[in-house]
Amino acid sequence: MEPAITSIVNAYVRGGNRRALQELWRIRTNLKLKILALPGGYDSTKFIAILDGEMAIIEAGIDKLSPPAAA
Repeated sequence: MEPAITSIVNAYVRGGNRRALQELWRIRTNLKLKILALPGGYDSTKFIAILDGEMAIIEAGIDKLSPPAAA
């Protein structure tokens, strides 16, 4: 999934669509919270790791659109 999310993030960055990137990040955060809140019985660590990886890619895209910090 990483190449797909990378392509999506790159397209949003080229278009300057910070709101869409924030929405991608929000959806994955909510999904992660819901998975972590499920009762035990199965191993969700692999899926959580995938979400964390995607969220890192999205955060990098958001950072590219952020205004530079004042010095």
